Amino acid sequence: MSKEVTEVKEETNFEPKKKTSKWIIALVVLGCLYYIVPIGLFTIALITDRFNVEYKVMDDGSIQIDKKKLTVQKDVKGYYNEEKKAYYIEGKLTNNTDKDYNGIDISYYLYNESGEVLGEAGTYIQRLGAKKTWNFKVIYDDVDAMNVTKFEYNPNY
Repeated sequence: MSKEVTEVKEETNFEPKKKTSKWIIALVVLGCLYYIVPIGLFTIALITDRFNVEYKVMDDGSIQIDKKKLTVQKDVKGYYNEEKKAYYIEGKLTNNTDKDYNGIDISYYLYNESGEVLGEAGTYIQRLGAKKTWNFKVIYDDVDAMNVTKFEYNPNY
């Protein structure tokens, strides 16, 4: 007695995958790097520049910012407004250059009588024209605004 073995073949429509050429992949990667790396480096430069602005408090109380391009004049005043329940800091910022200055943030730390930081507040101007002065107003309206006794320029805002 012998057993017959029957071989069963399944038909499939299998086609081998075509390999993508390595040079095409390399070209796509290099193309992406060509556009992405410069944008990333530009962004890093902007962030670094924004948070490393040099400033110096002068003997007369004024503040020179960004290598004397901007000046916060010495007569900055702070006061609590009972009606608005907010602490206000008002001052003048002058653009000392012959060109417009774009994207200016002014910020202050606010302290209580014990010297503890209560918070910070700031304001922004999109463009300050050449040789122009901006009358700025910073508003701190947190619940502890009535406890502010001192404020100090914040260069990292």
